[in-house]
Amino acid sequence: MEAINCIIKEAKGEYRAKRKDFLSSHALVDFRKCPELFRKNKRCVGNTSLDFAATENAAAIERLKKCRSGNVWPTGYEEVRIMESI
Repeated sequence: MEAINCIIKEAKGEYRAKRKDFLSSHALVDFRKCPELFRKNKRCVGNTSLDFAATENAAAIERLKKCRSGNVWPTGYEEVRIMESI
């Protein structure tokens, strides 16, 4: 079997400048699993989605700080709940 020499050596700055033009190894795995879903996800995730996630994270951090300061950890099941059978 013939050895393939495909490893390219390049300077760190040159590599970093080019990396926006290529897929990361994780993105490549996602693309190989399902190219259509990969393209859809790449189009759909925009600033609005990221802004929404940042807002959710900030709210969660505030809830965590409140729980830590009062040493009260609500579960969401503090009130009596009536379950109906189907």
